[in-house]
Amino acid sequence: MTDVELVKGLVEQLTEAMAEHWYSAAGDGTEIGDETMRAPEVHEWAPPDPECDADERHPFVAIRAHAGEDDADGGTVNVAVIIGGYGEDCTGWAEVAAIRNAIRAWLYASPTLRAFGGAARLVWPAKWRVFAGAPRPEPY
Repeated sequence: MTDVELVKGLVEQLTEAMAEHWYSAAGDGTEIGDETMRAPEVHEWAPPDPECDADERHPFVAIRAHAGEDDADGGTVNVAVIIGGYGEDCTGWAEVAAIRNAIRAWLYASPTLRAFGGAARLVWPAKWRVFAGAPRPEPY
C-alpha cells in the first residue's frame, strides 16, 4: 500500500462516515429553518482553492499524508486531517470542533481501514491542534 492509496482510502471511508453529519454551509446545501446545511466535502491533499470562492465549499475536510517512515516490517505514514467550517458569527469555530469530534469518534470506532483488509490501522496517540491564526479558540 502506498501513501496515495492510504489517502484515497481514508477519503472514501470518511466521506461515508461524515454523510450523516450536517453542518452550516455557504452555497449548495439543504435549507433547514433559516440555515443552509450539508455534510463536509472530503478532499485528497488540498482544501478548496480560496481563489475559487472557497466559502461555497465549506464545510470541508482535507486528508494529507505529510510524513512517513519505512522499515523491514512495514511503515508508518503521518496523516493530517485539515478541517474548514463556515460561520457567519463568532460561533463558527464550534462547527470545526464538532466536525473534529465526529472524526475522532469515527477513528475510535474504526481504527482500521477496510479498503486494505485491515492492513492500515491507526497508531495511537492521535493528535490534534488549532493553527495559530485561526479565529477561535485563540485568545483575543
